[in-house]
Amino acid sequence: MRLEIIQALQVIIIALLSYVPMVMITGWFEAWVAKKCGDDVPEQMGFLTFDPIMHFNLVGFGFLLVGKLLGDYLPFFKEIPGWGRYMPLNPSEFGKWRVVLQFSARAIAHFFLLFLSLFILIFCMNNGFLTMYWDVVPQASSFVHSLLYILKFFHNQNLLLCIIYFSIAAFRSLIFFYFPDFYIFSAQHIVLGMLLLFGIVLICAELFRFIIMNLMALFLYALIV
Repeated sequence: MRLEIIQALQVIIIALLSYVPMVMITGWFEAWVAKKCGDDVPEQMGFLTFDPIMHFNLVGFGFLLVGKLLGDYLPFFKEIPGWGRYMPLNPSEFGKWRVVLQFSARAIAHFFLLFLSLFILIFCMNNGFLTMYWDVVPQASSFVHSLLYILKFFHNQNLLLCIIYFSIAAFRSLIFFYFPDFYIFSAQHIVLGMLLLFGIVLICAELFRFIIMNLMALFLYALIV
């Protein structure tokens, strides 16, 4: 029982050390892009900051912990990543690319963090800290082992969230340009919007996963070879 508690605390600490910098950076970047595109709503609401409290989502982090601690008993939650706070955007109707960029900003931030972590993992592998299968070598110290575990956790979270947020960006762009009435609150719009979101995410997630995984494979090949 004591060992299980220690292991649970380790998971919580690792998740927290990965989650906080991730949502802080991606949240700030989304607010920064919005400001550059002429939307000052995120800045006015205090999101243009590196203060982790502003970007911390208790529900998002809670789902992450449920998946990591109880994933064997609740398989549905096992691969759910931890997400940050929702950021309201008020993009201008002028300039379609600016609107798409705003909606995609968080996904783009996760994309860069994904490849940054991949670069560090490859560096560690080339220097003998990781095997070809990204397992930590037995002779590594406990401190190095912990850092690499956090890094792998960070990498996996960014991979999942990059795919999810690119899919959501496609949905939000479609709604903004072609179904503006969906922003009018009603039960019918909520139901139809949820069905449309589910369909787009289901289709786009596989497409973005395919593209990102192939880009990662090319990146990995280029650095190793």
